[in-house]
Parts: sequence; C-alpha cells; structure tokens
Amino acid sequence: MSDPAVNAVATRHGVAPGTVLLSWHVCAGRVALAKSVTEQRIVGNLKVVELTSKDVKELEGVPERNGGIRRFIYPPHGVNFGFPDKDFGTVAPEYAPKA
Repeated sequence: MSDPAVNAVATRHGVAPGTVLLSWHVCAGRVALAKSVTEQRIVGNLKVVELTSKDVKELEGVPERNGGIRRFIYPPHGVNFGFPDKDFGTVAPEYAPKA
C-alpha cells in the first residue's frame, strides 16, 4: 500500500490506505473481502469513504503500477478456481479449459 496515488487520496480523506482501496472497490461495484484478526483493522475495514471523481481518476492504473491484480490470501482449499495468479490445485470442472 505504498502507491503514491493511494496515499495521496488517503491523506486527503484522513483515512488509511487500506480504507481507500476498499472504498475504491466498493465504488466500482466489486466485492473486496478484507481480512484481519486485530480489532483496530477489523473496525477500519468497515469504513468506506465516498471517493470523488478526482480520487477515482487518480486511482486508475494502481493495479498496473503494482504488478497487476493479485490475491493476497490463498486458502488451502486444493481447488484451482481459475485465478490468473495461482494455477495450483485440482481444476474444478466448471473452470476447466474447454477442449
């Protein structure tokens, strides 16, 4: 969470960079599953700030500048759900490549 745009938006709104990223996903209609075990972060993960169009414009390109979209949590479910950054595990039939 060291992207300059994320930090600039966080500073403007007086929130943590993680709050900005969660807000960005919510603003775009995506589902972001935040995980934490500490009370402070759990409470922080419930915050969502209203992003301006300027904020959203600044945040465009964050994934590309930071190595693409990727997952940070990899549950040991043993099934390959087709995520582009992880290709381990047994491929679930509904995600298997079509011949």
